[in-house]
Amino acid sequence: MKRWSRLYADIFLQTSPTADDVRRWTEERVAIEEECIGELRALVFDCEDAAARAMSIPGRQHRILKLQRLFIHFGTFQQEFPLMPDQSPVSPPALPAE
Repeated sequence: MKRWSRLYADIFLQTSPTADDVRRWTEERVAIEEECIGELRALVFDCEDAAARAMSIPGRQHRILKLQRLFIHFGTFQQEFPLMPDQSPVSPPALPAE
């Protein structure tokens, strides 16, 4: 996270970026992603799952165990997250009566 923050600050503070700046930022982003690929993949799947649940889209959830979800932000060695079997769409919560 510290490296992401430094990269963000470097990009944000550069008002007139050059092609070399963009190349350097891209190389840094790729280096960060290579080091954290398992964590990033798990977080992407967790976010996609939450969005699919909120939008009632069946067949998009991946099997992420509760213990994995608890520690997902600290890292994971798992590289593949299988899709869960299709589930019936979840109805959005009802709004309270006025």
